[in-house]
This record gives sequence, C-alpha cells and structure tokens, in this order.
Amino acid sequence: MINSDMKDEMREQVQRLTVDCFKVANKTGGDYAQVLKDSLDLKFGPTWHVIIGKSFGSDVMHEVFHYFQCQYGSWQVIAFKAGYL
Repeated sequence: MINSDMKDEMREQVQRLTVDCFKVANKTGGDYAQVLKDSLDLKFGPTWHVIIGKSFGSDVMHEVFHYFQCQYGSWQVIAFKAGYL
C-alpha cells in the first residue's frame, strides 16, 4: 500500500478486493478498473472511481476516509469514493 486515509478494516478489505480484481479480470479478460469499481460499489455503496495504469499522475477530491492507492506488480491502483449525495 502506498497511501490511504481509510480506517484499517476498510483498507484491508479494499486490498483484498484489489488482488481479487486482478485475478478475476485475468481469467475473464475483463477490465481491471471496472471489476474493482463494481466490487467497491457493491461492498461499500456508490459511487467509486478507479484508475489503474502503469504511468500516470493524479490529484482527486474524495470523501473523507475513502481514498486508497497501492501498487500491484507493475500496476498503480487508485480507488476513491466521490460524487454520491
């Protein structure tokens, strides 16, 4: 994990979902970011945004305690919740 403002329990769940998304998408040929976003929306409610790539920068606004950034292999992963009223 690189950066997160999540409480420990939520962060650990998001870490597990991140690993799972790569396994599922590899088997199904799916989009990593979409698989993780769908999992986060289902587990924690909408609206999650996920960026997965190998080279990018970011600066995002998010709900407090709902930001997660990690590295998985050569992939950078950012997930954050924003935009739901």
